[in-house]
Amino acid sequence: MTTHYAGGGSVSASGNVALGTMPRTIEAIVGVFLVLSWIAVALRVYVRAWMLRCFGMDDWLMVVTLVRAPHYNTIERVMLILTKVVEHGSKCGHD
Repeated sequence: MTTHYAGGGSVSASGNVALGTMPRTIEAIVGVFLVLSWIAVALRVYVRAWMLRCFGMDDWLMVVTLVRAPHYNTIERVMLILTKVVEHGSKCGHD
């Protein structure tokens, strides 16, 4: 008995997981939200620093957090790559 999920993923009765296109979908979603966050912070910096002339500590923390975000996304990308390697190995008969 195999349970199929949207995006091509499935789980067999023995517990083996086939992810299908889910890793690529996750990468795309993370990329979109990273771009959106850069746009949002850039607009906030423009408004607070140039238009209002009141760039505060909260704005600095947003910039620092945004600069640090790709480090966490890199960890997630490594996890996705490892998932692809494990999935490929299980398809080839290597456990």
